[in-house]
Amino acid sequence: MNNKTLIATLIGFTLIIFVGGIYLAGKSNPPELNNKGNPKVEILGEKTHSWGEIDIEGGNVEKIFKIRNVGDDPLEVTNFKTSCMCTEAQISIGDDTSPAFGMHTRSGWKGSIQPGETADIRVVFDPLFHGPQGTGPITRLVSFNTNDSSNSTVEFRLSGNVVRVEN
Repeated sequence: MNNKTLIATLIGFTLIIFVGGIYLAGKSNPPELNNKGNPKVEILGEKTHSWGEIDIEGGNVEKIFKIRNVGDDPLEVTNFKTSCMCTEAQISIGDDTSPAFGMHTRSGWKGSIQPGETADIRVVFDPLFHGPQGTGPITRLVSFNTNDSSNSTVEFRLSGNVVRVEN
């Protein structure tokens, strides 16, 4: 293969990768929310949670937050994200469960909570994610968007202190 053919091939592959990346980036934007009607998100319980001391070798810790649609129209939820890669969030609406969302997750996923229906938002924190030296206080955020005009972004705050438990 001569140099001109090699260069042309490399340029072709580069263009394919570039155009494919633009296509995928555009495709992963959160879906549009229906801003008509009267959906209303209600947080059942607190918007914050402290795990207290978390044993770095003790495995993942979880918290479930609950929300309810107290409006007259379907409440749409999308664009779930977390503030750190060590934390994932997932929502269950009835028998349907979303994919797990993290810090860099972009998804076209959108859920719908019917009037009077509740949903569980499960948050999982991996204390060992940052390695054996990843001890100390942590604060993590989980957020998502809704079509509730008075509460278009919902955020939960979780905290704790990652420690090494000596046996």
